[in-house]
Amino acid sequence: MWPELRTTVMYPPAPQRLYRCDEYGDYIFMVSRLTPLKRADLLVRALAEREAAGIKAVIAGEGEDRDRLHTPPHDEDYGFVTVEAFASLKAVVTCTDSGGPAELVADGVSGLVTEPTPHAIAVSLRRLMDDAPLAERMGEEGFTAGAKLNWADAVRQLTHEDLVK
Repeated sequence: MWPELRTTVMYPPAPQRLYRCDEYGDYIFMVSRLTPLKRADLLVRALAEREAAGIKAVIAGEGEDRDRLHTPPHDEDYGFVTVEAFASLKAVVTCTDSGGPAELVADGVSGLVTEPTPHAIAVSLRRLMDDAPLAERMGEEGFTAGAKLNWADAVRQLTHEDLVK
């Protein structure tokens, strides 16, 4: 529409809240709006894979998919869950086609970026569940990456004169 404009993706910081990580538990925690776009069903199907045997999960959220999920997302926008997980010192597992989260998570550094299949997710979950020190290191790396995101830089990117030729 305006070919003279160059764009840059902005990654604002996590909302100012009291985040904490008391310990790494023996379960996977997914918090999200429960809609088909967020694909909580993919986590549920991953837990049915052999590689995920014995892994427990807690899914928190509200939305139109809640009832369907209680009975057993592709190109997600930015969302804050990824940077909130980073602020809480948690490694993140996301999919290669998850949009913003896949751009924020450095595969093998601050989490794992995997193919969007139940099997691939199960393998990633098992890796983190079986290697708590790895999950903790990734959580620390995510915290460091998330701490670099700030509104001053986001506003500077929005208003920077070099964005317009």
